[in-house]
Amino acid sequence: MLESELFGFEKGSFTGSINERKGLFEMANNGTIFLDDIDDFPVNLQVKLLRVLESREIKRIGAQNSIPLDIRLITSSKIDLNDLVLQDKFRLDLFFRINVLPIKIPALRERCDDIPLLVKYFLNLFVPEKEIEVSDKVIEVLKSYWWPGNVRELRNIVQRVVLFTNGKITVENLPDEILSKQHIRNIFMKCVSCQINTNMNFEKIMTCTELHLIENALVFTKGNKTLAARMLGLSLSTFRDKLRKHNICFPTGALRESASYCRNSATNQ
Repeated sequence: MLESELFGFEKGSFTGSINERKGLFEMANNGTIFLDDIDDFPVNLQVKLLRVLESREIKRIGAQNSIPLDIRLITSSKIDLNDLVLQDKFRLDLFFRINVLPIKIPALRERCDDIPLLVKYFLNLFVPEKEIEVSDKVIEVLKSYWWPGNVRELRNIVQRVVLFTNGKITVENLPDEILSKQHIRNIFMKCVSCQINTNMNFEKIMTCTELHLIENALVFTKGNKTLAARMLGLSLSTFRDKLRKHNICFPTGALRESASYCRNSATNQ
């Protein structure tokens, strides 16, 4: 299917080809063609693309004659093609052929100051007739998320959230995957003293991390042990065992006292 879209086909070249059709390359002749996510191109198409770039001509599926081309090719990749070359998933000769003027666009997590602008843009795109307010806490949470799907993921999140909001987006409107990842990041930020303090052994560092996991889950669920256990992927009985193990009770001061373990340990080592 992708091959026929790119190169076109002649009438009768395969079942259902009742008419000839130009491919995208042929339609882009004397212009520019943009191939998105070239890292997903199968190897057999990589070979044909290389042939097009080298010979500057294409051949429709089922055709006998070639068609000369004069195009400018722009490609994008969500994965470093060097890595794919090393894994034998992308042809080295094609990589050299398209790597004429590489432009690296930083991942969204590396330019989090763009997030408020992008959120505003997507809100205007999806609900132009509404004025939707976004709380500062939401922007803070979005900035702390690591965005493996980059701008596309942010776009989908905004599109999902506007379906369930009435004039203002709050943290409660954000999907669970955003919130859970933020909590994990916050935990490791809290435990940075454990990681840099060489006097703390592995067991103490893991105890510190576990305490913070439990604390964050209880704070986030406002003391609901069932929800906190589910958030951590634990059974309720296991979660309660860990509460007893660390002498944690919520919402009394014992939680804060237990969670300060790493700070006290780091200070007293």
